[in-house]
Amino acid sequence: MELLSSRKVVPGKGIKRFGLRPERIREKKGNHMALKDIIPLEAFFGGENPRKKKKKVDREALASPIMRVPRMDVRAARDLLDIGIRELYQLQGRSAESLMEDIRAKKPDSPEYRLPHLRLAIYFAENQDPDPDKLHPSAWMD
Repeated sequence: MELLSSRKVVPGKGIKRFGLRPERIREKKGNHMALKDIIPLEAFFGGENPRKKKKKVDREALASPIMRVPRMDVRAARDLLDIGIRELYQLQGRSAESLMEDIRAKKPDSPEYRLPHLRLAIYFAENQDPDPDKLHPSAWMD
């Protein structure tokens, strides 16, 4: 294999160009931290490196029109998508309790805290000019 450059490669020359001269490294050897002294992240966090794990994001639920509802929970939006509700107009005239029954038919372990989010979504879908005080799930608690 032919080299593209006609220069000779001299060992240690490239290191000197960047200010990392081998003699300087030897001088500082006692003063700097060795690679074996660096504490691995596993010692702090346990198990594998946490940077490798990525949080799962429900992109379909985030991009759905249901997320136009202020303070809408992504998991509640996912539940609505799972029962076939894709648009806000499909919520008009429905009750939150019947929606929750449909959701629980598919996911029996669905938590109760999503009921106020469903009530909020129905209110937002049915009103053109919603009251700002009612645009929070806490306003729809029992």
